[in-house]
Amino acid sequence: ISIKEISCGHISFHSRYVQPARDKLSEYLIQILPQKTSPSLKWLNMLNESYEWCTFLNISYPAKYYTNNLLALGVCAKTVHFIPNDAMTIEIARYILNDSLKATVTNVELICINRVKICRVIYKLSHKSNLEIFLHGIGKLYNAGLQLQIANLYSEIKFPVSRNTLIISYLIRWDYSEDWYVYHYFGQRKLHIEEVIVTINLLDKEFIYIYMIGHVINRENLLPATGYLFLIWQMISWLKKQNYLDIPIVFENVNFLRSTVLSKQNPIDLTLMIQKG
Repeated sequence: ISIKEISCGHISFHSRYVQPARDKLSEYLIQILPQKTSPSLKWLNMLNESYEWCTFLNISYPAKYYTNNLLALGVCAKTVHFIPNDAMTIEIARYILNDSLKATVTNVELICINRVKICRVIYKLSHKSNLEIFLHGIGKLYNAGLQLQIANLYSEIKFPVSRNTLIISYLIRWDYSEDWYVYHYFGQRKLHIEEVIVTINLLDKEFIYIYMIGHVINRENLLPATGYLFLIWQMISWLKKQNYLDIPIVFENVNFLRSTVLSKQNPIDLTLMIQKG
């Protein structure tokens, strides 16, 4: 629902200053509102000093109720405390309820502010139609956990449809205009023996040890010394069935007997062994 601020001459609507408009307002409301109605039990009465849930007696005549509501003080902040826990409210106003609601109450704002810049606003583009804003609001209600019967928004379709019925498949396309980065998870390997063969393939783009490329000495790509230690550390995590980052480890008296040359043409198999001393 599109709303905008209007000048009121620094006179509050919910006050005695609006008293001269009572009769004319009541006359117009009687023309557009039903004479008597039964309100929902979820209606919270703001005119009752106890702010209790409304009764049929004090809201049976909608025109009279809304006329008195315009002349009475706005007590939203006090009334909202009677909203039950874990309830969901739909606000058709200008972000009034957020600061007053309980933490367990979900508030969905269905408004369009006709301003260029305003904080905590849901839709600030004034060119949006009320229908578009309404549909956006339905989407927000769905994201909040409500299962809405959106099929009721459309006319009933009787099958089979006629041959001249338009298809919608051509309207749906993947949007590749932006790149999105996601985490790449690897399954945790598990071992039951103290020996394993690790294959190092520099041609595989999914190779998890790709950082080993570039460790070049005398024009040869060598397996880094820390690479051996990391592979053993990782093997210990496989045996313990834990993530290696959760296993503190200290290496002492490490001897490197020879270097391993990595090839970009052929994969290299390394045999890792752990012997219990």
